[in-house]
Amino acid sequence: PNVAGPRVEAGLRQVFLPAEAIPLDELREYVSHELAGHVARSMAGESSLLGLLGMGTKGYMVTEEGIADYYERQAAALHGDPVDDSGIWLGTLSIGLACGVASSPQTFSSLRAFFEPFLLLYRLLWRDDEDRQTAERRAQRNAFTRCLRTFRGVPNLEQAGICNTKDVVYLRGRWLIEQEVARDETVLDRLAVGKVDVELLLELGRLGITASSHSFRTLA
Repeated sequence: PNVAGPRVEAGLRQVFLPAEAIPLDELREYVSHELAGHVARSMAGESSLLGLLGMGTKGYMVTEEGIADYYERQAAALHGDPVDDSGIWLGTLSIGLACGVASSPQTFSSLRAFFEPFLLLYRLLWRDDEDRQTAERRAQRNAFTRCLRTFRGVPNLEQAGICNTKDVVYLRGRWLIEQEVARDETVLDRLAVGKVDVELLLELGRLGITASSHSFRTLA
């Protein structure tokens, strides 16, 4: 009941979903992103010749999130569903500002002070179904949530320049998979062998570890 979106816990072999009705377009998103992206690669890795591939190799997360994002966008395009890309670039923007990339490093409060009017402007420009009061309320909530993600685990929120940089993997992953698919679309089937980084595919091939000939992404 406390989660806002789906979450995969590989160790428990469970997918947690929000305790509310899920619209069909969101359900398609969950299937393509969480199941075809995360769960399928984990299960394939567990049943491979190297069980470690079910847990994740070094550097796998950028590839992992890039694949999940790619499947999600493919499913949305197939059904004509809109795609909200803000979560992809907002995380990178937030981390860049917090770390001081092309600006002074930020604290929790200064970053929140930036994001509230920034997200309000974004919502007023792109969410034309909202009135000003609703947009302000949601911008304040989203700014606070974004800063919580960026600074989670940081013991002193008044110290500038220290943050959790995990959220950069989503944009990096999108760029990586787009580049790899443009070169050879079969890379998606080869990456289905488990939770692996794209740079390890050559070594896995030499070990005889390859994905099943049945394409889960086609089924999804």
